[in-house]
Amino acid sequence: MRALRRLVVVSLLVGFTRAAVAQERCTADPVACAPSRFAEGERLFREGRFREGLDVFTAVYTAWDRAVVLLYMVRCQVELGRLPDAVDGLAALDLRPDLAEIELDPTLRDAHQRARDRV
Repeated sequence: MRALRRLVVVSLLVGFTRAAVAQERCTADPVACAPSRFAEGERLFREGRFREGLDVFTAVYTAWDRAVVLLYMVRCQVELGRLPDAVDGLAALDLRPDLAEIELDPTLRDAHQRARDRV
């Protein structure tokens, strides 16, 4: 029983240490963490947690300037009823040279069109 307790405590400590190291790495190099943070934002969006998703996408966008991140920010704004912000985001999105990455992906292209239709 004592060995099991030690194993649990050691496992928890290792987990906390890994989380702290990952957080430190993200603080030191936010660009390196942007793809995983983006995936977190996508998950929040799929779960309908648009406010939290928008916060994550906004943080990611400051470090990782990609059209797809801006698209998800617009989609969150639409879902939250922040239509003036969404209109501004769509206007900015349409001016981006990397918009083609969205236009080539049918899922993203459809999401882009749905956001436009709702605004």
